[in-house]
Amino acid sequence: MNEHLRVGLVLNRTPDEAAANAAWERFKGVALKFLGDSPEYVGWVPQDEAVVRSVQARTPVTLSEPKSRAAAAFQKIAAWPPIDHARTPTSFYERARRALA
Repeated sequence: MNEHLRVGLVLNRTPDEAAANAAWERFKGVALKFLGDSPEYVGWVPQDEAVVRSVQARTPVTLSEPKSRAAAAFQKIAAWPPIDHARTPTSFYERARRALA
């Protein structure tokens, strides 16, 4: 196992913070029981009609409705420090294609 690898969990389409916290606690308990470890809790994204509209418009919710609850949640999630380490100049699919060639 790579001890430097950080894995995070984001709960999506959650009705509220209490439900997100309850789901996280259940997930963490199962992960600890069966895997002996659990990911880090990164955050939660609320159920938000702004996301539905942004998908229909094919525009990220952070651009189409930046003041929405979902956009604010994505901004918080994007601040999770390991995300900066995961960014690369080439896309995931391009790297995967090269690795499989």
